[in-house]
Amino acid sequence: MNVKVFGERHTATNALQHFLTLNFDTACYYYSFLGWKHRRAPSQREWKRINYMDTLFVFTVRDPYTWVEAMYKEPYNYHHPQMAQFPFEQFLLHPLEDYENLLQMWNEKYEGYLRMFAEVPHGLFVRMEDFIADQKAVYDRASAFLQARGEFQEFNKYASGTGVSERTVGGEATKRKLTRQQYQIINSQIDPAIVLQLGYQLVNPSQV
Repeated sequence: MNVKVFGERHTATNALQHFLTLNFDTACYYYSFLGWKHRRAPSQREWKRINYMDTLFVFTVRDPYTWVEAMYKEPYNYHHPQMAQFPFEQFLLHPLEDYENLLQMWNEKYEGYLRMFAEVPHGLFVRMEDFIADQKAVYDRASAFLQARGEFQEFNKYASGTGVSERTVGGEATKRKLTRQQYQIINSQIDPAIVLQLGYQLVNPSQV
């Protein structure tokens, strides 16, 4: 069984791909198989045209508060590079690609990923925080679908679209550094039902 990963930018999609091919007798599909990994979730009509019965669909997600901070540092928005110069509050509410704003993009994409996860015969949702904290637990979950290559191996390097480096990703990636006002803006835009479905909690700005 091969793997197709979907997830937003800065959610460890590259690291998961390296981790899975390191530990399992599998290959990861790329652009030619259902397109860009950061896209909206394909419709059932679309994914049923391909070899879906022999595919493990892996969906990655990250705490939405640390995710927006990572996106602000590097939005990968080549159509409007000036966004990287905006104040953070303006960045949060500015149109991005074909979405109303960054948080509405998160809502739409993860609503679609959750729908697809419920539809496909073989699916795995991985929170980036869980992957950082306990790769063996992720390995054990993936083992229900994939044939192991041998003994479990951790993947502790930094993986991006340009390759792999010795830099590691640890606890800093899971620390929030937002102000009360920024939490208020995020909470006003993000869908709380999706947040809860993904196993996260909204932050009460008054307690910051």
